[in-house]
Amino acid sequence: MGFAFALLLPFLLITNASGAAPNYLDTSSYPSPGQSQLLAAAEGRGQPTAKELRSLTEAYESDPAYLKLVEAYQGGLYRYFKVNPEKPAAWKKKNAKLLKGIDNYVGSSDESMADEEISWQSINGKLRQKEKLTAAEQKYLDEIKASMALLPTVKGLAFRGQAMTPERFASIPEKAVWPQMAFTSATLSYSTARGFGRGHEGYSWTGILILKLKSGAPVSPLTFDGGSGGQPGRLDEYELLLAPGSKLFVHAKIKDEENQTYYVLAEER
Repeated sequence: MGFAFALLLPFLLITNASGAAPNYLDTSSYPSPGQSQLLAAAEGRGQPTAKELRSLTEAYESDPAYLKLVEAYQGGLYRYFKVNPEKPAAWKKKNAKLLKGIDNYVGSSDESMADEEISWQSINGKLRQKEKLTAAEQKYLDEIKASMALLPTVKGLAFRGQAMTPERFASIPEKAVWPQMAFTSATLSYSTARGFGRGHEGYSWTGILILKLKSGAPVSPLTFDGGSGGQPGRLDEYELLLAPGSKLFVHAKIKDEENQTYYVLAEER
């Protein structure tokens, strides 16, 4: 995506009088029939069948509106922060605090970085188990939260991929609030979510959360990570991050036997 082209795309910037991070992008500003139906499902307005969900999700990214949406996700954020992604060095130097927390969470496309003693994975594990964090872990966590507080947010349709066993799927509450104890990652891209949520034969199925969000933090663009050494980068993940303590209201759970997929339809409360 060219930087100049991206900045010409329209995006929604909603000023928040309370001083909280504004929404800079609403997915419904790039409407398509598929998005409208998936948002309705995430809001509990009607309940599509498993076959209908499969058809809607698989066709979603082929709509021209989706391409405009993901271009606005990146280009709109660069415009918000007045940064040229092709020459970000000076901007990165001035925004070290913001980038520190993003780097803590997103990390690098270099797989060797996965062996660090403290990572978002280790912190998420402790948060889910309600274990006490060390001082170093708390600092790491606070840096991520500080970065999220500086980011404008995205609202609207998103997806989360999460491989699920039958027991895990059954444990998710329905017609009720589902608290998220740890950082929760979602994406604008259904195909990305499906890749991350792919099940393991004989053990788990692919799990897909179809979500309506109101405060997704756009962490991918400011990595400026297009990949290297044959490894894919973070830019095309179109990631949206929810902070620990976020709440999802689950309207429905749907089981797709034919495609071995569990669907969870929920909205952020």
